[in-house]
Amino acid sequence: MRRIKGRPIDGGPRAAWLALADNLATAIVVLSFFVAHWIAQAMAWANASRDANWHLLFGLLGLPLIHLAGSRTDDYFLLLSVPNSLLWAAALTALAARFRSRRERARRTGKD
Repeated sequence: MRRIKGRPIDGGPRAAWLALADNLATAIVVLSFFVAHWIAQAMAWANASRDANWHLLFGLLGLPLIHLAGSRTDDYFLLLSVPNSLLWAAALTALAARFRSRRERARRTGKD
């Protein structure tokens, strides 16, 4: 006889593995956003004095924490860039999760 596959039991080991996989995927997304933002922010900071476009990009990527340093941005860049990138990574991950849940909800209602 064939075993009928159903939804995983909330306390079962399969549910625990699915929760772990979901948490690891979220951590990878956060880490990816963090690294991408930090590299872009560092490149924009290094080239901000060269061109107005780089300066504008640094102004955008540096929000909100980098601008707290004021005229001493160069002195405190490394200290403030990491928490600034963490803020951006958290915000972008939340937006990505919201977009994903809306897309899944729309996909489910389309199948019904």
